[in-house]
Amino acid sequence: MKSGSNGKVQASIYGLAIIAIYTLFGTMIAVLFGAEFSKWISTHWIPNDLFFLIIIIFAASFFGYFEITMPNWLVNKSVSAEDKGGTIGTVFMAFTLVLVSFSCAGPIVQRTKIGQYCS
Repeated sequence: MKSGSNGKVQASIYGLAIIAIYTLFGTMIAVLFGAEFSKWISTHWIPNDLFFLIIIIFAASFFGYFEITMPNWLVNKSVSAEDKGGTIGTVFMAFTLVLVSFSCAGPIVQRTKIGQYCS
């Protein structure tokens, strides 16, 4: 497969994974906890402050104040799986984006026609 084609396939997987993850988690949260919980977790100050603190901790580590290291067993497992293909890595990149952007996207969904079906 040509590298240009591979890039388009990976980009498509990335986009579809974002859609699938939002749909899956949104449906699970609405069914298990109700729409009010998803509204609370995306707009209330407590979860948003927790997300903020996590980002500050990662930033401090990035700037060299301390070092966050992964457990050796996890690093070894990751290294051994590097040559098996990049699709799962693309899905995990999409999952990371969903986690980081949830507090931005949640309130928008709640205020649109889509949010009317959740409440």
